[in-house]
Amino acid sequence: MSTPYPLTPGLCAIILWGCSMSTQNSFRIFYCNDTELEQLHERLKLARCPHCGRVGTLIFNGKTYGYHDDSPLLQLRRQRVICNQRKACSPGCGGSQSLFAADTVPGLQALTKTLWIFASLLLTGRQAYPAFRGLITGLDIRAAHRWREKFRLAQARWRVLLCGHRPPPESPESSDPLVSSLSLFPSARCDSSDPFFDYQYRFQRGLF
Repeated sequence: MSTPYPLTPGLCAIILWGCSMSTQNSFRIFYCNDTELEQLHERLKLARCPHCGRVGTLIFNGKTYGYHDDSPLLQLRRQRVICNQRKACSPGCGGSQSLFAADTVPGLQALTKTLWIFASLLLTGRQAYPAFRGLITGLDIRAAHRWREKFRLAQARWRVLLCGHRPPPESPESSDPLVSSLSLFPSARCDSSDPFFDYQYRFQRGLF
């Protein structure tokens, strides 16, 4: 799938530097596929460094490979971008950022689709460990508790972003607040089989 809009200099800068991900002004930007990553690379010189504001100093500088789910194959997990401070005529500041594929959850081996299947099983009323056993994965079952805890900690941010695009779900006192939060995702984009992918790509923010 190619990017739906022409990558003008302004849009390129928005896609690259989007929204702040932490109090340390760290940016994690998500792209949908390899084609879009190549397009971002081609237009990188048009983007403004978010640290020093210079244009024309950003370069790709190294990739991080790792494993996704239980695949034995190394795959690209992160593309590093730096503001080149060795440029003679107009040196940059040396600041660095990271670009991620939208199906990659920074800090986790599991892909967004695996996490969504797990979340879908939680929505049916299953507890964490029975839901994890319903996945086709070679990951350790202890990941079930970690994932559910990450969901619990992230749900406030999910509600802030997703409730801006649809009414919040009904949340009776007897319901699990996490289940109510997860129920926001399917309606955010009805034609999607991976709402967590869409969340990261649409809002340019990590799932957790």
